[in-house]
Amino acid sequence: MVLPASRKAEEEATRDGVHQMTEVLAYLGEEDGASAAEYALILAIIGASIAAAMLFLGNSISSAVNNAANCIKTGTTTNC
Repeated sequence: MVLPASRKAEEEATRDGVHQMTEVLAYLGEEDGASAAEYALILAIIGASIAAAMLFLGNSISSAVNNAANCIKTGTTTNC
């Protein structure tokens, strides 16, 4: 059976669309991605980094906040 050009193009587009959809579904079904243990390790590293930053920068941040509070309380701009 010979199909008109527009019908043939339509069928080819449908086959291409089905092929693309099966590729997407196959990709979503893969289990090669990161596991929960890997995500937990990443979170632990980030948490440790935040804790270390707080330890090292805690006094600097505290003094800066206290200085700003004193400037607001006294209403002066000297040493602010």
